[in-house]
Amino acid sequence: MDLNELYSRHQLSVARAAGTASVTGREVYQVCARSYAERIAQLQWRSGVVRPTVVIGA
Repeated sequence: MDLNELYSRHQLSVARAAGTASVTGREVYQVCARSYAERIAQLQWRSGVVRPTVVIGA
């Protein structure tokens, strides 16, 4: 998965977490968003980015 797809999926997870009435559903989307954020940071680090983007949300 490339960086753009990871960003897209992260933002979708954040939006779905915010729009879900179910507490369980919200938690699931938040876990997904955090996972994507970790993968984004890892990919940036491996690409030589000194200060990876901090992904806020979820």
